[in-house]
Amino acid sequence: MGNSNVTLTAIWDESEPTYAVHFSSSRGDQPADVTGVAGTVVQFPTITNPLYEITGWKIGDTPVGGVAYTISADDADADNTITLTAVWERIDPGMPEYAMPYGDVIVMPRGQDFSFRLDYTTAEAPSLYFLNNGSVVDLENGTTLVASTYDDTVLAGMISTRTVGRDGGSTVVEFTISKDLESYSSGWDHLVVYHEINPMVLLRYEAPAVEYTVHFSSSRGDQPADVTGVAGTVVQFPTITNPLYEITGWKIGDTPVGGVAYTISADDADADNTITLTAVWERIDPGMPEYAMPYGDVIVMPRGQDFSFRLDYTTAEAPSLYFLNNGSVVDLENGTTLVASTYDDTVLAGMISTRTVGRDGGSTVVEFTISKDLESYSSGWDHLVVYHEINPMVLLRYEAPTQG
Repeated sequence: MGNSNVTLTAIWDESEPTYAVHFSSSRGDQPADVTGVAGTVVQFPTITNPLYEITGWKIGDTPVGGVAYTISADDADADNTITLTAVWERIDPGMPEYAMPYGDVIVMPRGQDFSFRLDYTTAEAPSLYFLNNGSVVDLENGTTLVASTYDDTVLAGMISTRTVGRDGGSTVVEFTISKDLESYSSGWDHLVVYHEINPMVLLRYEAPAVEYTVHFSSSRGDQPADVTGVAGTVVQFPTITNPLYEITGWKIGDTPVGGVAYTISADDADADNTITLTAVWERIDPGMPEYAMPYGDVIVMPRGQDFSFRLDYTTAEAPSLYFLNNGSVVDLENGTTLVASTYDDTVLAGMISTRTVGRDGGSTVVEFTISKDLESYSSGWDHLVVYHEINPMVLLRYEAPTQG
């Protein structure tokens, strides 16, 4: 073998850098760091807190989307550490929550259990007492320390508490007051939650709901019954019928009330808590001529067709009406001919009909229908007369014949 040169090339093992993913959380248990190389997928840890929930994660001010984080060298600091910071949001407790000290009165609803939370500025669960009328209830143990005229066991059972959680230097306590306390503590002016460090908290029941009377004022038809209810109650408008008028709306004073119902409002009530809704009436179009009595002109009837019209008499009772012509007198109420003439009584009476449509205060409206057959049957008559014993007569004539 001859002499030759051999070149050896070194193969270096260049290991990929390893990164430490650190989870920064101001609440809950601190998760362990996770290590991995670039491209490693790291699941976000589950951290629970009774007052807050995690809504996301961020690196610096940059949100990290998705349900996991993929390690990237761009996110690391000089020590190859990547810090993911939890973004927390307060959980909606579904009840009122008051930060202590709370200087206002907490108003409790009537007729239902009432839960609320107090956020105390102390890291430890406070020793809480419920005071009223000489009775002192230890809320932590549910016993009455100072007896009163109330049954200790019953009273303590109507008030419950639980420490929901702690957040830094504060403690959140949840209270539930049974709806039964309202009747049991009837006459109490207020309830007090007492704490040795924070100020007292006063609780009162809301003022009893004022009941209003809705009165429907109608000048026509049957008077509807009043309706009672508290503010916010929806009251349907009543149906009131009248043969001559129809309701087009309602009003309170001069203010129209729109819609198909009225919602009770304290602003509409008088000193007696009565709300008066007044019906707005409008005359129904009868679809025929209507004449108010006394009517001094002649009513002209068309030829070749039935003719209907109305007379509005100034009497509250239906008038006794008679139809006169050429010696014949027809009783319109009974449809008979009282005074015979050369005309057939039955035929003549059958051609003239009436009906009492309705009454409006001191007047009566009567509707007349005259058959078109009367024109030929009464050929040669000069005029017809509707006679009433109180109101003047009404004269009717056929319109002049059409000139051919």
